[in-house]
Amino acid sequence: GERKSFNKGKRDSEFKLESKTGELRNNTTVIEAMTEDWNRFLSVVQTDKEGSRLNLVKLDGVDSMDEKVLGKRLQEIAKNATTGGLYTRIGELYGFPIYVISEPTLKDGVSATQNRFVVEGHYEYRYNNGQVAMADTKAAAMNFLNALERIPQIMDQYKAKNETHETNLPVLQEVAGKTWRKEDELKGLK
Repeated sequence: GERKSFNKGKRDSEFKLESKTGELRNNTTVIEAMTEDWNRFLSVVQTDKEGSRLNLVKLDGVDSMDEKVLGKRLQEIAKNATTGGLYTRIGELYGFPIYVISEPTLKDGVSATQNRFVVEGHYEYRYNNGQVAMADTKAAAMNFLNALERIPQIMDQYKAKNETHETNLPVLQEVAGKTWRKEDELKGLK
């Protein structure tokens, strides 16, 4: 029974080790891709005299660069778009395509459709969980710039997870590599 418990714990540690090693590898890949997106964004972003980043959203079918006009159009899309669960391109920001997707949701027990917006690089970036501000047109228009500006914060979260995994891996490797110390004693008794 003692050996069975030891082997079960060892298998659990081996599984965790494999899982955490894979997650560490995946997180590193994500960080590299997001770093590439961030560097691409920084290389094309334009700033005003104070150094603030300009929101140069271009929506398909809208000729204006006015944030109120763009925000109003985004709010219309949020209310009326039906993409059938497929990503539909609606514009771009600094070469990063912007998409909307209609997702089914339950609201007060009633089936409804909710539109979410993403900016796509190597990954999909969202601000406010992909929802545009419905009360403020300027805030709605800023959604995508805000999403891209969050890339460093997201990368920091992945880096923090990697640091945790890197500190836990040696312990898991040690446990997974152990042999039951009473194995020889059990063979002798048999």
